[in-house]
Amino acid sequence: MTSIYIMLAYAKAAAPPKPVLATAIAELRRRGYEVLIGVAETQAIRPERLAVAADLYVLKSHSSLWLALSAVLHAQGARILNPYPACSEVMNKVLATWRLAAAGVPTPRTWVTGDLARLSAAGAIPPLVLKPNLGGRGVGVRVLHDKRDLDGATATDGMLVQEFVPGDPRLVKLYGLGDEVFGVRRDADGTRRQLAVRPGLAELARRCARAFGLALYGVDVIDGDAGPTVIDVNYFPSYTGVPRAGERLAEFIAAYANGRSLGPNGSHRHLAGGSRSDPATTVSQDGDRIRRHASRPSTATVDSARTVSTRRGDRRATVSSRRRTRRRRGPAEGGRRSRRRHRR
Repeated sequence: MTSIYIMLAYAKAAAPPKPVLATAIAELRRRGYEVLIGVAETQAIRPERLAVAADLYVLKSHSSLWLALSAVLHAQGARILNPYPACSEVMNKVLATWRLAAAGVPTPRTWVTGDLARLSAAGAIPPLVLKPNLGGRGVGVRVLHDKRDLDGATATDGMLVQEFVPGDPRLVKLYGLGDEVFGVRRDADGTRRQLAVRPGLAELARRCARAFGLALYGVDVIDGDAGPTVIDVNYFPSYTGVPRAGERLAEFIAAYANGRSLGPNGSHRHLAGGSRSDPATTVSQDGDRIRRHASRPSTATVDSARTVSTRRGDRRATVSSRRRTRRRRGPAEGGRRSRRRHRR
């Protein structure tokens, strides 16, 4: 059975996955895939012992912890959707700005500085948007409406500063699954409604995805009179407002798990799945046991985490059995439940 491990975002309060993702998980299980989920922040993981244990990892979380752990899995040849290098570059706003410009994507004028007092001399006049160098999903973003806001703002560890492009009601969210692009506009009351995406706008979204090597992607565009301007790109967006989003997402993940390269207009630099190294035997976190946690959420609830323990004495048998089987163990010390008890 093909195993898919979803790296889920941390939530302070226990909650089921959002409806789109919950539907996708249920549909994948209906198709016969083993789907596990993990929240890195709720586990105690030894990175030096982390080994590839699933056929496909799906990086849904935008947390720095899951991103760092994805780097370890990527270094061992894990197949990750979206690939780790693509996600890492999207989160690096300085590099992302350069990549988009190199791809010919229209973006606001941008500066990087650790001293905001230098902006005026550089030609940056409010209103401006202040963003952290690293991050995404709008975290830490501020609008500096005038000189008073600019004089009162401080830069921490360098900041990305962009010209402010008026958004509402011209902000369009473009959601991509490979070549398919869907448009959604959010009304004043928060309701999202689907838009027909004209070919030029769809191709702009694909160009953004190709610049990084993304297969599941979101692009925020201000569709102004002078033409569209891209103000943000992110990986694995919410897909809220996309018709049959959960089913479409499940179909895409299933095809990817089966080895298809599904980036916009075919494969590109980050989408080729790496060959997986044979996972080394995972030793315990506490020296005595391996503790592995995985939950199976339905569309409404999350089951309690499964805990599987094995003794240190099983290690020799585990190594021996690996030569006879292709069974793989859990990601982040939290993956597939072994269906066979190994004995010396």
